[in-house]
Amino acid sequence: RILPGEGKYILVNGAEQRLHMMEGGRSVGSMKVVVGDLDKLGLATPIIASTMHYAIANPYWHVPPHLIKKMAPNIVKAPEAYLKSRNYEVISDFSEHPQVLSPTSVDWKAVAAGTAKVILRQKPGGQNSMGKMKFPFPNREGIFLHDTSNKPQFASAARANSNGCIRLEDADK
Repeated sequence: RILPGEGKYILVNGAEQRLHMMEGGRSVGSMKVVVGDLDKLGLATPIIASTMHYAIANPYWHVPPHLIKKMAPNIVKAPEAYLKSRNYEVISDFSEHPQVLSPTSVDWKAVAAGTAKVILRQKPGGQNSMGKMKFPFPNREGIFLHDTSNKPQFASAARANSNGCIRLEDADK
């Protein structure tokens, strides 16, 4: 009942791990997707009905707090080298022009323990987890569709390996 009867829309079938492009109620194409995994990663891709208004080319990836906490023990050893090798930067806030902060100014042990917070983003480029394209749409879970720099994962039959977002096999499509 939540699917439109006409017009263009996409439907992601999490169990099938496929995205279907629909027009006028019929399929006009599909692609493999990687979806969230509740058992392995603790975050399943939720059921969402929303409207997509735009796409972002060469996006930053703002690392979710739960992933920063997971990464922090690895960052403690050599903050500058770890972040630089993965194209990450610590930023002051989510404004249009945030201040880039020194990784050594952060208490990474406190971040790992969950007693301190930090905002971490990955710059656009070949390593970016978002790939070359991000398709945001309003939802309270912070989920969106995006390209990925990890294309080999689409060769696997089981593609439930994201933290909730939907990775696209062919974002240009």
